[in-house]
Formats: sequence, structure tokens, C-alpha cells
Amino acid sequence: PEFSDFQLTDLFNLGQKEVNARVWAVIASTSISLVNGTTEYSLPTDYIMTLRVTVNHVPIPERTFSFLDDTSNNWIQDAAGVPLEYYIRFDSSVVDGVSKESIGLHPASTNTVTLTDYYLAQPTNLSAGEDVPFGTANYRFYPFHHVLAFYAAFHGSLIRGDFERTAYYKSSYDILVNYMESINRTRFMFNQQFRGVIPETQMKTGGQ
Repeated sequence: PEFSDFQLTDLFNLGQKEVNARVWAVIASTSISLVNGTTEYSLPTDYIMTLRVTVNHVPIPERTFSFLDDTSNNWIQDAAGVPLEYYIRFDSSVVDGVSKESIGLHPASTNTVTLTDYYLAQPTNLSAGEDVPFGTANYRFYPFHHVLAFYAAFHGSLIRGDFERTAYYKSSYDILVNYMESINRTRFMFNQQFRGVIPETQMKTGGQ
């Protein structure tokens, strides 16, 4: 064979990572018990980006450093209280020579409450024949596992210099990925620009 099992598995894993980044297939969550006065907490090693954060089930918005700096030159030293917003730091600490992302709160919490970060996670590498792309519990993607075969095929054809097959497999790959995006990433629950409208009657009655 022109490609070894190791090379093909490597292509499948590269494809799985690329597809996941585009369609947000692997969504995970981590719960952090906040400590009085502590501002920043490390995020999981499979972390890619945050989609939603809650503190004791109440959602809080993300802020950029520029936004916080415009609010106060010394915001990091603001008195602890109820966390109102969060930020992500990508260079907060180095562990064994590896930079780790962290989530920070403004202000730091005065109470022992639970923060939950719902985030896009790296998929587990495939290594054995029974491994399932995007995770065994990701049933909605079972019909699309062959997208990784198209990914490997178009890269393999490109390496071989077979540009006609490359174009065919690349087109098939793109069609599948675009469809996967339409049924997952662009759903309202993960569309960061979509907001519901609270009915006026609900606002007046406080939701009763």
C-alpha cells in the first residue's frame, strides 16, 4: 500500500480536529468551585474556546481586556463580590513548559459558588478500530463519519499528484462539512448573536 496504517490514522485524526473546529462537534463542560478572592482558574487541557459560562446557573458575559481596561485602569484589583463577567487569558501560566489557558472573573467571587464553562473541546485521537469519531455519545454525527475518509482521500490524492481525484474528494468533503455545520454550529443554542425577546407581560410580572 502507498500509505501505512499509521499515516492513514494520522490523516483521520487531523481531519477529525479540522472538522471539529468547523462544526463544533465536541462540546464539553467543566465545573469549577470558586474560592474567595481568587480571580483566575486553569481550563482543561482539551479546551479550544468558551461558548457559555454560568455562575450558579446564572449566565455571565465575556469581556475583552480592552473592555475591562476602559472600565478601570485597576480593575484586576477591584474588591471581590458577585462575579459579573469573565475573560479568557491565554498566557496566564506555564506548566512543564506548556502554556495553559485560564478563565478569569471580574470581580473575584467572595462566595464558594460553582462556575460552569461550556466549551469546544479537542476530540480524542482515534487509535483502534473500534474508536468512534467525535466520541461514542455523539450520535447525531454517526451518519457523517465517512467525512474523515474524504479528508484522507483528498490529501492522499494530492500527495500522489492525482488532482482530478483530489478535486472530487475535496468537494465531497466540503459538502459534508457544510451540512454538518448547518445542523450543529448554526443552531440557535450555539449562535452567539441570537438573543430571545422577553415578552412584555413576563417583564411586568417578573416571570410569574
